[in-house]
Amino acid sequence: MRISILVATVFALALTACAPPTPGLFYPTLVPTPAFDPADGFVIGKSRVPAGKYPFVELWYNTVGYSRDGECKGARMIDFPTYDFSDGRLKLYTGLANLWDANRDIIGFFGLEHTNEGAMGGGVDSLLSAIQQLPFAAGNTSIQSILEDGTLALQVADGRAYWLHPGQAWIEYFESDPDPSCHIIIISRLTNFGLLEGENIDLAGTLLAPAMTATP
Repeated sequence: MRISILVATVFALALTACAPPTPGLFYPTLVPTPAFDPADGFVIGKSRVPAGKYPFVELWYNTVGYSRDGECKGARMIDFPTYDFSDGRLKLYTGLANLWDANRDIIGFFGLEHTNEGAMGGGVDSLLSAIQQLPFAAGNTSIQSILEDGTLALQVADGRAYWLHPGQAWIEYFESDPDPSCHIIIISRLTNFGLLEGENIDLAGTLLAPAMTATP
């Protein structure tokens, strides 16, 4: 499962080099660091999303391996997708990964996806969670607040906060050389897909009607 919606603007955060390049291996050109708009004036824990609309945010970890021996140690095939997002529609095949308070409304949805490529194997694994309270932890970042148009106030690892508008993505790169013949790049991409209508959200056969509250 991969997303077919076009992302209007994709940004990259940083390149963290954990080791010097392994001789003889090919490395892709990574996207340089751009500038984000610092977030200010927001209220921590506040969601201003209109009733009947739900933000969808996805954190995607893509692990790519490069090896002279054909496969890196720890490579594996994965195949456990639990949701799909395409053409503006979010479809869940199983139950939500977390629904910690059945009496609290659902603010939005958070998808966590892992994919392997190259010498690290292949396939996809994913989980869909309900956002029921802010701040909401999302990998190395946290969603502090959400504006009316779905813009996120995103706090990053160093404590600074930035606006992540619909269509934008916060990307980090992590590199390692677990052995002399293998080089691994992990791409972490947190994408704000904006606001979805309730009728475009299918929770395992049940459409999310406007202002629907969480159910066990």
